[in-house]
Amino acid sequence: MTYADFSDKTVLITGGSSGIGLHCARELRAQGARVIVTGRNADKLADIAGSYDLEWIRCDQSKPAEIDALRDRVGQQFEQLDVLFANAGVAPFAHVRQMPLEQIDQVLDVNVRGTFLTVRAFMDMMSAGGSVILNSSAIADKGIPGYTLYSASKSAIRAFARTFAAELSSKGIRVNSLSPGPIHNEAFLEQDIAPEDRERLYDTILRRVPLAREGTMAEVVKAVLFLASAQSSYMTGADLQIDGGFSQV
Repeated sequence: MTYADFSDKTVLITGGSSGIGLHCARELRAQGARVIVTGRNADKLADIAGSYDLEWIRCDQSKPAEIDALRDRVGQQFEQLDVLFANAGVAPFAHVRQMPLEQIDQVLDVNVRGTFLTVRAFMDMMSAGGSVILNSSAIADKGIPGYTLYSASKSAIRAFARTFAAELSSKGIRVNSLSPGPIHNEAFLEQDIAPEDRERLYDTILRRVPLAREGTMAEVVKAVLFLASAQSSYMTGADLQIDGGFSQV
């Protein structure tokens, strides 16, 4: 389904080497956009970029200097950005008593500080009427054991969407967040969680979904393309929940 003509658009997707970021990058490229993806693994980025005709730049979002370098690289290659999908994030699973200090730092550095600095780095490069999309989570609205800090970090993302929207409105830049629920996603399967904990967590979350199923990657991609396109031109500061009713019912 075509949401808009992306043929003259430039899109930056952070955390674009797997999961939601990669699936969105592939679809946007298929619809004609110039797409730059970032990630921490240069070899993986090079492989996927070659396979799907994407631009790639290695960047660890937890490091402010690398975000600045990313901004400089993108600025050298492209005059402006039309869409920024701040998607990069980490989701470690650990109960409060068990979470080490270094894991606390990682979540805050990547999900909170990294997202803030990424948007700040690129806000002046956004085209008038451009779209910034922040990847939050439906878990931000629910109490799920083991996801205390992750949930808090995604609540911060939701707050960023509101305040960034207010600050960038004078340029016509729209800022919205996306809150996926349980999605069939390889990133979840790759988390460092004991098999019994993963099964228990999955059951706990899925039981709370009124539609009684996990979402598909295609359903999330459609939501991102909607927010990226002019079809959502009167939306800013909003949160689009793609979660089967998980956060609402």
